[in-house]
Amino acid sequence: MDQQQRILSLLKKYEDGNISSADLAVLYDWYDSFENEPKLTDGFSVDQLHARRENLLNKINHELDDELSSVAVVPLFPKILWRLGIAAALVLCSVSLYFFWHPSQPVVRQQTASVKDLPPGGDKAVLTLSDGSNIVLAGAKNGRLAAQGNAIVRKTKDGQLIYELSDAKGAASQLNTVATPRGGRYHLILSDGTKVWINAASSIRYPASFSGDQRLVKITGEVYFEVAHNPAKPFIVDSEQQRIEVLGTRFNVNAYADEPAVTTSLLQGSVGITATQNKIKIVPGQQSRLHAGRFAVENFDPGEVMAWKNGLFHFSDENLESVMRKISRWYDVDVTYADDRIKKLPLSGIITQFSNISKVLHMLELTGEVRFVLSDHKITVSKP
Repeated sequence: MDQQQRILSLLKKYEDGNISSADLAVLYDWYDSFENEPKLTDGFSVDQLHARRENLLNKINHELDDELSSVAVVPLFPKILWRLGIAAALVLCSVSLYFFWHPSQPVVRQQTASVKDLPPGGDKAVLTLSDGSNIVLAGAKNGRLAAQGNAIVRKTKDGQLIYELSDAKGAASQLNTVATPRGGRYHLILSDGTKVWINAASSIRYPASFSGDQRLVKITGEVYFEVAHNPAKPFIVDSEQQRIEVLGTRFNVNAYADEPAVTTSLLQGSVGITATQNKIKIVPGQQSRLHAGRFAVENFDPGEVMAWKNGLFHFSDENLESVMRKISRWYDVDVTYADDRIKKLPLSGIITQFSNISKVLHMLELTGEVRFVLSDHKITVSKP
């Protein structure tokens, strides 16, 4: 099958809703370059292809609206997030379509000033064993990495870190830490079967195998948990400002030190959260926000909260400063502002995290309200 036939086949798969993530990436690359490759359009004009994408995106958005209004709790890989991923991949590569709030004046295209483009982050983390030795996981071979008491640590071929209990006698209290840098994230499975996803610039400290009457872990940054159910042994997550106690559930914790509040978002099950003398419980669809020792509880958008785990930036009326903190962590860049007033600019959008930073910044510039200068690993933000 030549390239033209393959693209047409992928378009059909996309319209039928059965395209894989790998094929979606191929289609995305083609969409990003087809204006310079008319031979691949199979008779379609550029305007026709833009219209075709717009129709597809409108269909996706209608389905998203229907599903968001009818469900309060979403499973791990719901169709809604899969569709969001498709929409995000397509919207990023089409300058005529964008989800960003903008004022009524015309959008002005600008060229992001860049000395060197930066690639997106990836699966990068360091495992620290109980003896203090470090293993850089991106460069580690697949298979057995270490023995920690009565647990064997393995790296799978798809890059996960797995703890498996063995018959060996050993100190069950041996503590390990997985820490991601800016521009990194990682997935591991603890010895009890609990699944953990660690966002950029985050960490989790945990026993290689759990003993006693509880399962205690400590985190920094942002971590998503799918806790293995065990009513006899509660699962406890400590961060600097709060403690979460669950039996078996799915939830996300954002405890970055540079965020204004610690947020805990519950997708399934129930959790109790304690901070100083305050204690609350939340139910699926609710999010707690801890600021200055006080809790506030509100509903949340699962697609927005879980976007990072699904490879997306997703923000809704979020100020530019908050958006840039996410970009800073994922692309390992420092951000400065030529005018502090621009920090409050509200933005709404969905963008794939698998593009180079220049494309992400360009999408933000399409609002006509902001300009970026990229130099090495530093971004200066200003008004146009």
